Amino acid sequence: MMDSVQFQKKQREQTKQQLLSHKNIFSVPKYPVVAGCNQYQYCSLEAEEEGSITCSVTGIRPLVHIEVGTFNEDDASSIDFNDRDIAVNNNGDVFDIRITLKYRMKETFRERLTLECRISATNPDVLKLTTKFDLLFTIEQPSQQVRKSGLLWILVLFIPLSLSVALITRYTILRGRRRERKTKIPEIAGENEGVQMFSVPLSEQTIEDARSIFLKQLKGKYADLYNAVQPIPYIRDRLFCVDRVFVEGGLEVLVSGNAAVSDRTWETLNCYHDVLSNPRLKSSRKILEGEPGYGKSTLTLQFAFDWCNRTSKSPIKDVEILILLRLRQFGGVKSIYRAIRQFILPRDSLLTEADIENIICSTPSPMTSSTVYERVS
Repeated sequence: MMDSVQFQKKQREQTKQQLLSHKNIFSVPKYPVVAGCNQYQYCSLEAEEEGSITCSVTGIRPLVHIEVGTFNEDDASSIDFNDRDIAVNNNGDVFDIRITLKYRMKETFRERLTLECRISATNPDVLKLTTKFDLLFTIEQPSQQVRKSGLLWILVLFIPLSLSVALITRYTILRGRRRERKTKIPEIAGENEGVQMFSVPLSEQTIEDARSIFLKQLKGKYADLYNAVQPIPYIRDRLFCVDRVFVEGGLEVLVSGNAAVSDRTWETLNCYHDVLSNPRLKSSRKILEGEPGYGKSTLTLQFAFDWCNRTSKSPIKDVEILILLRLRQFGGVKSIYRAIRQFILPRDSLLTEADIENIICSTPSPMTSSTVYERVS
């Protein structure tokens, strides 16, 4: 009789263990966590051409498979993954799983790539949990080897051409002097007479024509940017104008008190226009701070839209020149004029760095030229 009771008790324990083994326990939080991401907002990570990604789940059952890949199948050919390192820790009846892998970009011209950390299991009752995130890439500057090669070709072509021009010029000067001796034309005296030996500066009309071309190319570039806003970054087939999706958020300004520097308070701005027009912000330099995904880039594009379309209520509608650059575009670029030529103007633009400098420096008032730097945090 005693053996029968113990046998039934043992069977009940085995049944209980079997039921527990089939019970799903989801991780905390209930989705994969990507290293470097804030779990409470959409994640965008600054990345290089090569790097590593770590994704993990904590306290989950049953044992699941975790992997990282591109969200869009068409992007799979633009990136390589290798050296996958998967670590599994058994904490009682749940598991902690972590995957670390290296990646290498094949398409170096891309600025953004959407990836996905996925969880899958053999048990069909387990949900397929996913976390999407973006890699933001800095546009690489030409390598030193390419620069040296380009410089070598310039020297090879420039030196013979310079020698030819010098010989032709010398021959022309000597021939002119001989003709002058033969004809004995008297030299005309006078301070302002004779041949002009100095370069003639550009006329105001020429500068105005160059400024007109410059502004047209600026507005064309900005229109391409503010007409391609993605409210949901990983959905590419829905692009909107920034003016349709921009929503006024909570903007605050840090105001210093009269007593001490430490006596500073945050005061709410009524409108995003106040960022540029509020009398409390006397400095010409405005620093806009916010976590990734809070709308700094969208606000910057809204300013560009207001300037291009001369929005009536905008404080920059009468600004003559608006330059929109990203701080991460200044890697290796020491001149703002070179940055404008390289990152804003079309590749086939005939305007040079010197032209851009002349246009900006000839602006009637420094207040009519605004420069907006955008830093992706």
